[in-house]
Parts: sequence; C-alpha cells; structure tokens
Amino acid sequence: MDNVTIQDVSNPESRKILGEIDRPSAITEVYEGAIYGHQGEQYLVERLDYDDRRAFVKQIDADYYTEADTETEVKILHLDEQQEFANYTAHRGEVHVATLVKAFKKIKFYTRENVGIGAVDLPPEEFETEATALVLRPELVQKLGLKRGGEAACLQGVGQLLQGLVPLFVRVDPGDVKVLAEALQPHFEAPALILYDRIPDGVGLTERIFRVHREILEAAAELLERCRCRSGCPSCVGPQASLGARSKAVARTILRGMLDEREQMLAPHSEAAW
Repeated sequence: MDNVTIQDVSNPESRKILGEIDRPSAITEVYEGAIYGHQGEQYLVERLDYDDRRAFVKQIDADYYTEADTETEVKILHLDEQQEFANYTAHRGEVHVATLVKAFKKIKFYTRENVGIGAVDLPPEEFETEATALVLRPELVQKLGLKRGGEAACLQGVGQLLQGLVPLFVRVDPGDVKVLAEALQPHFEAPALILYDRIPDGVGLTERIFRVHREILEAAAELLERCRCRSGCPSCVGPQASLGARSKAVARTILRGMLDEREQMLAPHSEAAW
C-alpha cells in the first residue's frame, strides 16, 4: 500500500518529515485545512498533494480539532459463507468499498462546539476487500420498528459499540477494521452491520470476525448494560445529541434481539456466488 508522507514546512530552511500515513487514512486525516497531531503538537495541513502522496503541514496553536464528514458505500461483490440465527443472518464475502470526504468540521476543545466548516475536494478512496455482514431478519425489523427514521438511526449506536470491541477479539489496531451500520443495505434490502477489512484485498481479519462475532455481540450487550449513562455517551453508543434520546434503549433492544436463540440455529454452510 502506498503511503502519504507528512512534511513539516514551518521552517522553509529546515523542512523535516514528521511521518507517514496510509493512503486510505490520508483523505480523512491530512486533507487541506485539517489539524494534524504529532507528538503533542498541532499542525495545520496547508496542502495535500494527493497524486504525489505528500502532505505539507505547518505548526500552529489552535483551540479546535477537525473531523472529516465521510460517506462510505459498501457494495457486495461475492458471498462465500453464511450462518443463520433466529433473528439475523451472518454472511462473509468480498466487497467494494468507496469512501468520499466532502467536508470537515472544526470542533472546539472541551465544549465540542462546531466553530466552522470547510470543503474537501479529493477523489473517493476505493478498494476491494473482505467483510462480514450481519443482516437483520424482517421479523426482527418489524418488531423493533427499524424502518422508521429515528429508530433506524439507532443502529449506528450498535455499530459504534462493535467498532470499539472488534480489536479486542481479533487483536488488530482500531483502524484496521471498520463497521458500517446501514438502515437499508441495498444488496440485502434490510438493516445490516458491515464489518470490513480496511486493508485492500483483505488479510483474513473478517474471517476471524465471522467466527467470533457472537462473542463480540455479547460483549457489546454487556458493555451497554454496565454503562451508567441514561441515554447514550461516547463510551457506549455515542452521544445522545448525535443519535437521539432513545439511542441507548433501541441499541439494547437490537442486541437482545440478535442474541435471542429461542428459535433453532441452523448450521453454517457455504453459498454460491451472488
């Protein structure tokens, strides 16, 4: 994978290389206008030469940080394996991932106040990789009312829970696997949680996730029960302001439904290409 070099241009006479960042992460970390942190110091990204794989930064003292606004689309290419459960189906296969950054927010430290926005003009980052998809059954969707806008958005809270727990079960860096929660996944035409390997072509991470995903779901449910917040916080499903006052309650109900084994579980089997 080709990396992007981060070059400090604070002093034109003694430019130095601060480090490197992988190309997929560059569009969300070192776009023009981003605040880049390095060894406790803040740097403003003055320019990203995407084609030449170089980012030019200058040291500053800012009272805010930046957060990229991304849109990610996962297209199912081929499904190789599936396992049926009472209220959802787990799939494993190949996917095409496209991530586009259109803008970024400037967020003030401590207060988390949005103090500005900026545009990002970069091509989408696209690659093929492997993924595990947890697709909710129509019966559970109807029971939970997940077709309604507000309730469906709470699936993102479950996604955030899984995002934080996956590295503990497959022993990877937090950024190596991403979780995308979709209220209506186009391929399955149902709500789904897509856990995909961020390394192009995949390195076997999602196969391991497929094997232990029930343990991850159980850990997520336990974490949610033990969290003392009333309706969501960054330690569990995310702040209430982002997902709504019912985000924690709905996420709890979704996890309970997925873990319900009152119906007989079918054995894993391979499936033909889709």
